[in-house]
Amino acid sequence: MRRSSILVATTLLVAGCFGGGRSDNGRAKERIFAAHPAEPLAPWQLPIDAAKLAEDPALADHVLGMGEAEAARRLGSFTLRGTLHTSFRGPGQTLSLTEDRLVEQSSEGDVHLRLLESSGSGMELLLAKGALYGRSRYGPFVQREVNDEFSRDRDLVWGALGALYLEADRAFHLAPAGERQVAGRRCERYEISLGEARPPLRPERFEGRLDDGTSKRFAFLHGRRLEEASGDVCVDRESGVVLAATLDVRWTASGDAGTAHATAELSETLRHVGEAIAIEEPSKPLPPPRRPRGPAGTLARFGFAELTDGGTPGAPSQPAAREESGRQKN
Repeated sequence: MRRSSILVATTLLVAGCFGGGRSDNGRAKERIFAAHPAEPLAPWQLPIDAAKLAEDPALADHVLGMGEAEAARRLGSFTLRGTLHTSFRGPGQTLSLTEDRLVEQSSEGDVHLRLLESSGSGMELLLAKGALYGRSRYGPFVQREVNDEFSRDRDLVWGALGALYLEADRAFHLAPAGERQVAGRRCERYEISLGEARPPLRPERFEGRLDDGTSKRFAFLHGRRLEEASGDVCVDRESGVVLAATLDVRWTASGDAGTAHATAELSETLRHVGEAIAIEEPSKPLPPPRRPRGPAGTLARFGFAELTDGGTPGAPSQPAAREESGRQKN
């Protein structure tokens, strides 16, 4: 009887072990052969139907707010030339500024950016063969680091249309207006008129104490009203990139001193799409500026850097040496 009980227990134990193994193997196979969620597509991989901008606000946001890097992925190479004229007319003053914008993009990834203002200022950037060079309007080229600041400058020169779209609270009504050709490519044309506002998410308004000048600027910034939006855009049927745009946007704001008016007029066109564009390195650029030693010296003075006064690594700094000396006296 006892031998029979032992045999039954052993049989159950063995069966349980083999059964658990089969279960583990089954779960492992399920994990291996299960359908994994697809990797999200990069923005430039998303399909764009240029004929549906009027009926899909999210698609319009994508197209009108597209950055230069994505446009380069979609088109390969191009040249953008644009002019942005802004003006302000308020009680006692009238101001205006015209910006000439140039973007040259090669299929190899090199970029030439230039922004010239009617005030006499401006800047120019060259990304050629992996090296970045920049200069002011009249200064020499200086080698710079490729970092997030370059990405911002890239979209600053390229992104006038997207910036105005957001500053107008995306209140563009797009009406299909047929097909046309720009740079030898077929594009869907849309006429722009004033539509329903969809303000983008913005930082909370500062409510602290402000001087008079800042208060007036904030009153216009937060209290302006969009009065007019007109123009047209032509969207490439193949890539979804805006190939041409004209835009006229007008705002007003009222205050104790009276009413102020601001306008922005944009005209831009892409050319040489898909053609060979060469971006040459500047001749005799200046070397990168030396990094200031101030931060390193400050850290050393407070004992956060293991440097002597002469800057020799590996030796304790003066504060560390004084601390060690104090411990020995105690």
